[in-house]
Amino acid sequence: MAVTRGLAYLGRLAAEQPKSKTPDNDKERAACPLKWIRDLRSPGARGSAGAQLMRDWLSDCGLTVGKSHTTEADLIVEGFPVEVKLSFRTPDHQYSWMQIRSDQDWRFAILLGVGPDQAQVYIVPHALAVAYSRPQHGGIKGDGKVRCLIVKCDDIPAWLRPLGGQVENVRPRGLLGLGAR
Repeated sequence: MAVTRGLAYLGRLAAEQPKSKTPDNDKERAACPLKWIRDLRSPGARGSAGAQLMRDWLSDCGLTVGKSHTTEADLIVEGFPVEVKLSFRTPDHQYSWMQIRSDQDWRFAILLGVGPDQAQVYIVPHALAVAYSRPQHGGIKGDGKVRCLIVKCDDIPAWLRPLGGQVENVRPRGLLGLGAR
């Protein structure tokens, strides 16, 4: 299986970040250059690594990127608060972006989906991320503010396709509504 240019590129960006030493017997997963992020113990550590990876990618794309100083967003991209969500492909070939908070003040969600041989990124306006996601928690305490977005990796919904794709083909400046430079 050949790794796409985009996933190889993200692997190079991540090369300086600390890596897990967890062994993996799954050859398909073991070949992924971002496997070490998946192997981090806590969801928070995986999320932080994903946010740093997207910060580096956006900077390489020529955008001004900084870390958010609030808990409402992960990054500030060209002045916009941006939330980053990371999902590794599940065994049933889905991306599950979790903890999409409808009550937080971010303009865009960057949804990074990583498979063993490819990476996809989507830049989704807040209203669409909330509209197409579903409540993550049910029951008495489930108020619908914490949501998840689940899509089939090989059947990306029509509404999501124009908002991204294979990382090597995505032009974030245009998706953020900034026009070409």
